[in-house]
Amino acid sequence: MIPGPTVIILCPICGHQGKKKTLISGNTFGAELWSDGKQIAPMLPEYPWLVKCKKCGKFFHTEEKLATRKLNWDDEDKQLYDDVEFFEFPSFNEYLEAIGIEEDERLLRFLILRSFNDYCRNNKEDQITE
Repeated sequence: MIPGPTVIILCPICGHQGKKKTLISGNTFGAELWSDGKQIAPMLPEYPWLVKCKKCGKFFHTEEKLATRKLNWDDEDKQLYDDVEFFEFPSFNEYLEAIGIEEDERLLRFLILRSFNDYCRNNKEDQITE
């Protein structure tokens, strides 16, 4: 695995900053495949592409082309962005909120299925709500 630069992306609605890691190269050695199509590969991590802004609560895509800054591992300005939080994958309930907002509803419903199955994958069945 070769990590890429960390990118700083602004929320298009309120301008709140967030960080996202990128990947230059990876592989699937030692990957786990699940029946819902999820692959968990230690050398090929997934990073969120649909996120909910922590400030305004709106959903947006974290595309690299929207990055306002790219921070390499040896970047001198890296310390300026230490307090900026990394984007996180939406929770199961947040994915449900995004229905009707997100253009690709089929993919969104697929991600909802996977996020529900993550409760079982992570032995958190007791956290599943109605």
